Amino acid sequence: MFEERRVIVVGIVGKNTEQTSKADPINRLLQRPVFQQHVASNNGNTIASWLTESTYNLTMFEERRVIVVGIVGKNTEQTSKADPINRLLQRPVFQQHVASNNGNAIASIEAFYSPEMSTLFLHLSGYGDMCSLEYFLNKNSTSDDRKGFFENLSDIETEHTRCLAFLLVYSHALLFVDPGCRFDQSYCRALKHANELRIRLREQISSKLEAVEDFPHAWAVEGRLAQPRFLFAFHRHLLRVDLSSLRRVC
Repeated sequence: MFEERRVIVVGIVGKNTEQTSKADPINRLLQRPVFQQHVASNNGNTIASWLTESTYNLTMFEERRVIVVGIVGKNTEQTSKADPINRLLQRPVFQQHVASNNGNAIASIEAFYSPEMSTLFLHLSGYGDMCSLEYFLNKNSTSDDRKGFFENLSDIETEHTRCLAFLLVYSHALLFVDPGCRFDQSYCRALKHANELRIRLREQISSKLEAVEDFPHAWAVEGRLAQPRFLFAFHRHLLRVDLSSLRRVC
């Protein structure tokens, strides 16, 4: 749609340091971290990589108040739990997560900060997603691991619980997106296990938060940065289109 416009091409050349980037003036002009410091990492944990890179790339927004939104749910072949967020951001930020053969962890958290909304989105991928389950089944059938099927499945659930516990500590809101039209009772079990893990680690988290300068004492004692609100969204509604309006009411 821009093919008939006249375009100016600007090249950015220079040096980066630990404190500054040659692209900082352009990022401030565009009011978003378009060009970021490249940090090489062998760690497959996307949230860890994002936290490392944000030290360099998001310093211009450090005085802003930020809302953290966690995205949890299930993906299918047709729909993704991140579709509503991608439409909101008008870009395919979160895509279907496919576990890598180079990594052992299936569950992971992807992070994206929107400077326009002052919102940090944390997208949990893993247990419950179609592509992750397919990868697990294929890996389990071809692996020489001595662990049994249910033992490996338990390990995946443990990974998912750890990631969900992380979201319970850091999120202001948790968005549960389901491809169906009914509430999945497994969400209750997953939240219960994640909250139990959070409580067990509360003293350790509290000690870390108390060491942060000017951090609110009440939240440090609680061992979390926020108390999340829960929102449940469904891709399909309960009303069947093949029924008459009278039967729908009944």
